[in-house]
Amino acid sequence: MTPHVLNGAIVRVARAEKTLADLRDDLADWLVEQENAVVPQFDSQPPHDFIPDVSKCVGPPLTVGVLIGEIAYNLRSALDYLVFELAKLDSGVEQRDTQFPLADDKERFDRRVKAGDLKGINAAHVAAIERLQPYAGCKWGSTLREISNRDKHREFERIKGDYTVIVFRPANETDARFAAIPKPIRRAYHPLIRAEVDVKIELTSTITLNDGTPITQALQEIEAQVRKTLIAFKPEF
Repeated sequence: MTPHVLNGAIVRVARAEKTLADLRDDLADWLVEQENAVVPQFDSQPPHDFIPDVSKCVGPPLTVGVLIGEIAYNLRSALDYLVFELAKLDSGVEQRDTQFPLADDKERFDRRVKAGDLKGINAAHVAAIERLQPYAGCKWGSTLREISNRDKHREFERIKGDYTVIVFRPANETDARFAAIPKPIRRAYHPLIRAEVDVKIELTSTITLNDGTPITQALQEIEAQVRKTLIAFKPEF
């Protein structure tokens, strides 16, 4: 049985999905490392609030940027594969230098069409691609373009984040709720009782794109939309 012409594009999406899972794993590992780096301590002054030392915490590893770039590359390549196959289908021959445009306004889209991005593609398919443009409401395309372009120019995606540190203390020596918290027991000196006490630390963090969108959520949305696009065009072949 002859493989479907869009199988290459679908494999690209599958690769992006796997890399996204790797990204989630890396971020989870990093979060555990940051949690372990927190030094539990209490303020020496009343009311002796918990003031964790986070000076040893660091930002996400550079591999995060590498994985983000790889995901964007594969997803944008999948869209380019689609355009290549549509051009060959509609014109009957392979077309060179085609690509899937991602434009923020119609004027820019028309310029990209005129420049040859959709060379050989018939009017119906051009119209279908236009409906998938950021200016037509598909904002995921704009995010994909920005990540992809930045990565191609040797600059990792700009990410940022914040964190929250929560301390848990047992109410008594047999506090079952404290025991059930799936965190290791740490020790911290409490100035009020002049002794070390048991504590557990939980650090939560949100890693986002520069616009505040959680990075894994944004990439998952793009992956889902690219996959949906390929499925929608598959019956055309």
